[in-house]
Amino acid sequence: MYKQKVFYFFVLSLSLFMSLSTQTSAESFEEILKRGKVRCGYLHFENVDPDLANGFKDFSEDLCRAFSLAAFQKENYQFFEFTNQDKIQQALLEETIDIILPTAPIKLNKVDFRKNTRFITAIFFNPNLFIVKRDSIIKTHLHLEGKKICYTDNGDLVYRIKELAKQMSFEPLLTAYTTAHDLEKDFSNDTCDVMATNYIHYMTLLKNPKFTPSSHERSLITFLKPYISIQPMQPLIKAGHDNSYDFFQWVIWGLIEAEEKNINQTNILKLRYSEDPSIQRLLGNVKGIGVVLNLPDRWLYSVVEKVGNYGEIFSRHLGKKSAYREKRSLNQLWTRGGLIYAIPVR
Repeated sequence: MYKQKVFYFFVLSLSLFMSLSTQTSAESFEEILKRGKVRCGYLHFENVDPDLANGFKDFSEDLCRAFSLAAFQKENYQFFEFTNQDKIQQALLEETIDIILPTAPIKLNKVDFRKNTRFITAIFFNPNLFIVKRDSIIKTHLHLEGKKICYTDNGDLVYRIKELAKQMSFEPLLTAYTTAHDLEKDFSNDTCDVMATNYIHYMTLLKNPKFTPSSHERSLITFLKPYISIQPMQPLIKAGHDNSYDFFQWVIWGLIEAEEKNINQTNILKLRYSEDPSIQRLLGNVKGIGVVLNLPDRWLYSVVEKVGNYGEIFSRHLGKKSAYREKRSLNQLWTRGGLIYAIPVR
């Protein structure tokens, strides 16, 4: 009898908890729908080529447009730009923005911020790497023994370098710099043998005449493989808002799966009549497919029609159709050798 009472009490408590949890999380997305706007925060890069910085900003804004089109079938969004990490974190915790769309890494150095936020699937992968001169004798990681490795102060990068050095049995000679400008200057004049940084910084260096002179057909620098580590750039939302989490997550997955299925702005009208069950689900031809997300069935159709799939967004702002013409590399679909992956819409 006692055990039975305890069991009933447990079930009742769990039901109450689930009810309250669902109510709280539902209210967060309902608040977005009630407000009629999605509010996105974007953190600017530092020390990045202007063309590249603008490309990432526009890439992030198109994701914000996609969220708005999914929720409202029209472009009702606010895109707030930040240059300070503390301020964008405060805005998320105070709920003056719904999501942070980072391309610069967010440092989770505050306990209350770490405990009260939740990551969404990666929208970009930014590997850490060792950069060397093309004419350097350093061709592999095995040649790093006794070489001066310079970096801008980043606790995670240093940890990854030491971890890699331990695996490959060499002792790194590390020198920290406070600014990217001083780091680049000393690397340029050979005070440093190796520059440890991330791929986005490398992309910026390729636009610098010091490292890619107009008189040369290719850059004077390259990087060693394998990478030191890989940094996923992931949007952040406030923890506890499960329905908002589902919404933002599935919109990004939908953009990625649309590219996997070759659904794009050019052919989407024609594919409305496809007999492929997965395409029917993606384009909302299966009745009730949007109900679980509190969205119309054709939410993804509206997004791809106006913004395009993930690949089209990437190409427009960072890839072959942009001023930067960046190769997708790790940001290619997993089916083509990259790391971009989506859970299928079902």
